[in-house]
Amino acid sequence: MFDKITSHSDHIHFTPDRFAKKLPLLVMSHGSGGISDIDTDFAKIACANGYQVVIVDHFTKRGVKSQIWHDVDNIYPNFDDRASDIYTISAKYDANKKILFGISAGGTACLICSADFDKTFLVYPALVGITPPMLEAHKLTIVTGKDDDWTPASQAHRYAKYVDLDLHIVDGYHGFLNPREDRFIENVLSLRDIELPIPFLGTLEKINYQKGVTTKYSKKSREITEKMFTLWLS
Repeated sequence: MFDKITSHSDHIHFTPDRFAKKLPLLVMSHGSGGISDIDTDFAKIACANGYQVVIVDHFTKRGVKSQIWHDVDNIYPNFDDRASDIYTISAKYDANKKILFGISAGGTACLICSADFDKTFLVYPALVGITPPMLEAHKLTIVTGKDDDWTPASQAHRYAKYVDLDLHIVDGYHGFLNPREDRFIENVLSLRDIELPIPFLGTLEKINYQKGVTTKYSKKSREITEKMFTLWLS
């Protein structure tokens, strides 16, 4: 549980012991909807296991409420912006162990930074464009849904051929962590059926994307993910 929560302009800090020095640090990067109770639920698990936690706020300082992936020309912040935030916020905390947790777009950003952290846990990250920094990632755990039609599991399998990772495919669609999700979003760009060169050195704008994605909660897959995350923290 939390002993103290402190809100900053660009992140939220949680600690299980406000007087403890140099607790191991978990740095979290949220998904396209911004910080939610899902992030704080995982922060609670980490605090219960002796970690201080920072949830990076990628949106507020930029005046962004959420990201709607109707096109890629106007995605802000992009993955590199998010990665820069992760580096900046994590540097503010003194800890002898620093690990990463990211959801969806936040997971992709964590991959860019992974080589500079002790280990990384990701849930349904976007893996369509595997850049050179992402090929340097190490000690990875990825959990994704077998029916995900937004960030498909096939791309995670392909990534696993290039990077040593612990890949778990669970039942469900994108958003299986979120109890409020059960919808088909017709105007959102999907990353399915796209296979780009690895490493990918281009930009994502001039790609023929399909549209329409499913987001749906799975209680079972959320419980499985939480158990894996708890074991991963040890």
